[in-house]
Amino acid sequence: MEVIKSAVWFQKHTCEAWIKAIESVETFEEHKVTDFLVLLIPYATNSNCKKQVECVLKNKVRSGCITNQLLQNIFRSHTQVLMFYFTSILSLAQTLLRSVKPVVFLFGSHLFKHAFRMFDRYCQQEAIVALVTHVCSGHADEVDTALDVMGDLVSSHTAAVALHVVFIKGILDHLDNLNCQQIRKLFQILCALGVSPEGAHIEVTSLLELARTCCEHSPVATAFYFDELADLVQMKSLDAKVM
Repeated sequence: MEVIKSAVWFQKHTCEAWIKAIESVETFEEHKVTDFLVLLIPYATNSNCKKQVECVLKNKVRSGCITNQLLQNIFRSHTQVLMFYFTSILSLAQTLLRSVKPVVFLFGSHLFKHAFRMFDRYCQQEAIVALVTHVCSGHADEVDTALDVMGDLVSSHTAAVALHVVFIKGILDHLDNLNCQQIRKLFQILCALGVSPEGAHIEVTSLLELARTCCEHSPVATAFYFDELADLVQMKSLDAKVM
């Protein structure tokens, strides 16, 4: 990989050759785990190749040649290498998440989730910040996908997400830009964070109180908020310190 990186960095024609080599692969079976890495290196090291890499990857995802299964294998096998390129992975995930093609933005959401699950706390923080940015973007499909990703992460990694609730607070300033379904998703996330473990309850309590205050002038938002909170209390899953 270092040889490829050096060649791509110093020689434009080498960069283009690697991208074209990946582009020429026509079936899922022919793709190797390292193919994503080969695309990632020029994306990270050569700004002139970014658009080309994005185009190739989107086409590969749409055609089913590069799938979430391949992505899972990459993250399992090359976690440390991928972490080195985290900034580029996050940038790529954000670009894919903005796509109007469902299969493409779903792949972007998988990229977000794999990065959060496999990387360290700093990377997790940056992933949450990026998701918050998408939620506050005002673009309906982008908002929905980002909320779905955040919801999945809260369900499977509640404690890890709860460490970054200070960034999630920013979404509450944009309630007026969310539709009813999106507000419900947001409050499901906020209330689920009330199940957070020891050490995060103070921040989560503040967040829930802020959410209640922010929705005081919106009957719909208020109804969703207390509905989700009531469900948690009824299931007795709310952290005792939050209650």
